Amino acid sequence: MDESHETAQVHEFDDDEHPAFSSIKQEDMDEANYSNAEGDLELDLHPFTKKKIGHREYPPAQRFLKKELEYIAKIYCDNYKTFYYSTVNGGKDKDCIARKKELLIEMAEHISRIGEEPRTVEQVEQKIRDEMKRVKKYLMAKKHGRPFGKREIVLSPPQQMIADVIERTTLEPFRHRIFDPPNVEDPVAVDTSTMDTPTAGSSMEVSPPGESQRSSPPVLRSSSKRKVVEQKEEVSRDSAERPPPPKRDFDFEHLKDRRRALEEDIRYARAKLEAVTAERDFWMAKIDVLDLERQFWMSELERSVRDRF
Repeated sequence: MDESHETAQVHEFDDDEHPAFSSIKQEDMDEANYSNAEGDLELDLHPFTKKKIGHREYPPAQRFLKKELEYIAKIYCDNYKTFYYSTVNGGKDKDCIARKKELLIEMAEHISRIGEEPRTVEQVEQKIRDEMKRVKKYLMAKKHGRPFGKREIVLSPPQQMIADVIERTTLEPFRHRIFDPPNVEDPVAVDTSTMDTPTAGSSMEVSPPGESQRSSPPVLRSSSKRKVVEQKEEVSRDSAERPPPPKRDFDFEHLKDRRRALEEDIRYARAKLEAVTAERDFWMAKIDVLDLERQFWMSELERSVRDRF
C-alpha cells in the first residue's frame, strides 16, 4: 500500500516540481508574497464546485498534451489583460470576469476537439492555475535570486511564453487602463493673440527650468475633486476664523478635596470587604461545626443500632 501511494505521488508531478524538502515552506512563502505583489489568478468556479477542501467533484484530468498546453498559453497571453483585471489586484472587473468565462468555455471546447479526451472548463481553469503557480515561482527566483540549496526552476516553452508576457506587460491595479478614462473637464481656451511676447532682458522673460523657476503643466481637476478641495478649504477657513477656546484655570483645592473623598471611598470599600470576608469565615466555621455535629450523631445512631441488635 505504501509503494502504490508513492508511485501515485511520482506520477502526479514532474521531476522538476520537487524542490529540496528543507525549502518547501520557503517556496510557499515566496509564492504568497509574489501573489500579493503581482496579482494572483483568481478564477470563479460554479457554486456547486466550491466545496470543502480536499473534496473533488470531478474526476482528475489526465496529463495535458503539448499542443493543448501551447494553445492554453497562447490564449492566455493574447488575453492577459482580461485575465489580470478579473483578479482581486486587478479590480475584479465584471466585464473582464464575463469575458474570461467565455474564453474558458471556448478553450475547453477547442481542446476537447484537438486533444485525445474531452476537457471541462474546471480542468482548463485548474491547469491555468498550475501553470501560473510555476511561472510565479520562476519570476520570484529571477527577481530575488535563488536561495542557497534550492534547485534552479526550468520552465517549459508554454510557461516561458507566459513569463515573457508578464515581464513585458506593466498593468496598473485598476480597470481604467482598458476602458475609457474618467471624465476630465476640458481646459479653458485662452486667446494668446493679444498677449505680449517677452523679449530678452525684459521682466517678462521666463527663467530656464534649471534655475529657481520651473514651468509646470496646469493641474486639471474633475468636479468631484474640486468640490472636495473647496470643502477642505472652507473647513480650514472656518477653523482659522473661529476664536480659540478660553483657557481654564485649574482649582487645585477642589482637586485635593476630590482626592480626599476618593481616598475615603477606598478605605470604606476596603473595610466593607474585610467585614464581608470575616462574615464568610464565620459561616464557613459554622458549617464545619455542623458537619462535626452531624458526624457525631451519625456515629451515635450506628452504635445504638449495633447495641440493639
